[in-house]
Amino acid sequence: MKRTPLREEFEDAFVALELAEQLMPGSPEVNLVYASVYLASADEEKALEYAELDYSQDITNLSSYKLLGDLYIAKEDYARAAESLRVYTTFEIEDALSFARLAQAYYELDEYKLAVDAMNKATTLNRTGLRRFYVYRGLSHLELGDVDEAVGDLETAVQDDDKLFIARVGLARGYYLQEKFGSAFLQVEAMKSIAQTDEEEALALYWRALVQANRNEIRDAIKSWNDLLAMDEDVMTPEMRQDALDHLKELGFSTPTPKVPTATLTPRTTATATRTPTSAVSPTATRTPTPTRTP
Repeated sequence: MKRTPLREEFEDAFVALELAEQLMPGSPEVNLVYASVYLASADEEKALEYAELDYSQDITNLSSYKLLGDLYIAKEDYARAAESLRVYTTFEIEDALSFARLAQAYYELDEYKLAVDAMNKATTLNRTGLRRFYVYRGLSHLELGDVDEAVGDLETAVQDDDKLFIARVGLARGYYLQEKFGSAFLQVEAMKSIAQTDEEEALALYWRALVQANRNEIRDAIKSWNDLLAMDEDVMTPEMRQDALDHLKELGFSTPTPKVPTATLTPRTTATATRTPTSAVSPTATRTPTPTRTP
């Protein structure tokens, strides 16, 4: 394997750490540096192993809490991430990025008020450098019923990353609740163009049907509901499917025969598939799906 300058730096770092380990066996400081180097080299499993070892040896080192928080978020262990970052930010009150990551963890735990509070602290410290985290405050505002605030944050999130599907979903929902159905339709169109999974395609159809019905584009709404029902059941929640059936019944149209999932198709359990809107009739009560990828 060709030795690149970066690879050489990592190899030199590990040689130095091995020497430090010989001089200071069992040192928590050495383990913390090991964790940091492994993280820099993209070996998150090893990084977590050494970070947890460091924590077990010295629970007073705040740097351990910060590193553990970041690593737990990478592993989608949001409860532990929140616990670690909560301790860290209690004492390190000017670390804007850690407050933003804490907001992300709180959102994933359905702690929406705490997510908003944490992100407010982050943006007070850094008003322009954390745009990729605005999606979590925006989605939290939606769940709390603060629609105008949600739309503002989600517009920022889309400006920062126009291919972030979950931000588009949230923004479509926000515009829908504001009865800005034309703006909501533009988000639905964007969702359709960037959807990468069957679950995301199902969400795009779901919201297209809702929005088009309110734009009096009934034919397209009916087509979207039928297209949704033609998809495998495991790419949507039961509530989404029932909404489609109910809306078509209200419109006086028959529904197609449900497509039965093939025996070889493994049901998806991604965040997008399991945390979808639960009510089309009352969108204010719906839960926006979580992002499938961490910024």
